[in-house]
Amino acid sequence: MSPRPSVTVVMRTKDSAWSVEQALVGLFSQRGVSFELLIVDSGSRDHTLEIVDRFPHRRIDIERTSYLPGRVLNSAVAQCATRWVAFQNSDVIPLGDDVLSRLLDRCERTGAVAAFARQLPRPEAWSSVRRDHEQAFPSSDEAPDWLPLSLPMAVIERDRLIERPFYTEAWASEDTEWGRWARSAGHRIEYVADARVMHSHNYTLRELAGRKFVEGEADGWMGGRCSVARVLGRTARETLRDCRRCLKERTLEQLPGSVARRCVANWFHARGCVWGRRRKQQSISDVASGQKFVLARHQR
Repeated sequence: MSPRPSVTVVMRTKDSAWSVEQALVGLFSQRGVSFELLIVDSGSRDHTLEIVDRFPHRRIDIERTSYLPGRVLNSAVAQCATRWVAFQNSDVIPLGDDVLSRLLDRCERTGAVAAFARQLPRPEAWSSVRRDHEQAFPSSDEAPDWLPLSLPMAVIERDRLIERPFYTEAWASEDTEWGRWARSAGHRIEYVADARVMHSHNYTLRELAGRKFVEGEADGWMGGRCSVARVLGRTARETLRDCRRCLKERTLEQLPGSVARRCVANWFHARGCVWGRRRKQQSISDVASGQKFVLARHQR
């Protein structure tokens, strides 16, 4: 008889056939933790569900056009009965059989309500992507202050998620917003550098524009500010760091692409931030604009 699960792993899928098998193989290799898998699928049209069906799981099906991250996650949490809920993106590959146990052990040892893993870039990641990962996910247990929580691989105590669900006022950054709330409420969140997973994206410029717009919208909703001076300054600093990195790695052929990505990322983040602040100030609750913007620009 299998032990009663102590963790429910929530995995969101949508046309994830390119990565989900690796993600699931890595998940089911985890040792020292009894878990169940809850799949939330947003209308996959490829072979995703055929792959998922090879593994024991429960499944929630939602319409492709009705996906809102916070709402979907809250619905999944409501169907969990375990003390802990783990979140693993369908393109996140655990690097070792102890990722879940390390996250849970850290929470148990420190009294934290949540813990998140270190994300390492894929081998094909561009130089600028690798630099961003090094900044966001250092090798020490000290994540930057602007990253209170990262949901691609994390565990959170279910009672805290019932007490305070993920927000649904914007289309992105539900993990950041929840992490800020947890901090302000006096809860502890741990970054566990030795719980390692592989996760990164070489976004096209269209995909990057969509992603950064909704992140900016969320930042604006949460009180973030933007200005032309900030956009120009941030773009210049990031471009200079990319240039140094490309010189060091002798990947100068990637520099023009890095410059373009920094310009697109910061410009669309600023546009989203302006829109998010306007929505907040005018009490515009409809999130459809952000949803349409990002989905129209993602190939998957």
